[in-house]
Amino acid sequence: LEAQLGAMKPYGYTHIALGMEFGYHLVSKSAPFTEGVEFNDKETDKYIVLLTDGSQTENAKGPGGVKSVAQGEKNLASICANAKSNGVKVITMAFDLTDKDPSKAEETKARLRDCASTVADYFDANDANDLAVAFENVRTQVSQNIFLNK
Repeated sequence: LEAQLGAMKPYGYTHIALGMEFGYHLVSKSAPFTEGVEFNDKETDKYIVLLTDGSQTENAKGPGGVKSVAQGEKNLASICANAKSNGVKVITMAFDLTDKDPSKAEETKARLRDCASTVADYFDANDANDLAVAFENVRTQVSQNIFLNK
C-alpha cells in the first residue's frame, strides 16, 4: 500500500465532493457496489475517511445541470449530511492543505470539520508525521468499535 501511495502523482483538479460521493456509494448497498449491507444493519459499523490536500477546484453539477466549484462545495455538505443521517461515521482529514488564498484553505478546513461526524473526527495534518498520528487515531478508534467474525 505504501509503495502504491508513493507512486501516486497529483494532477488536475481537486473534487472533494466526488471523493465523498464515491465513499458513500462504497458503504451503501446500492449500485454500483451492491455487496454492502443496509445502513440500519445492527451488526455493521460503516466508516468513511475523507482526506484532501486541496480545496475544491473542480466544477460539480447541481440543479438544472449548472456546474460550479460552489456547487461542489454544496454537494459535499449534502453528501456528508446524508451519510451521517444514515449512521455512517465520517472522519475527515486536511493534509498540508494550503491555497494561494489562505482564507480559501480555512474555508475548506471548516467544511471538512462540518462534514466529520464530530469535531474529534476531523484532523488537520500539516506534515507526514501529523498524518501518521491522525491515521493511528483512526485505527485505534475503529479497532475499539469492531469485532470481526470468522
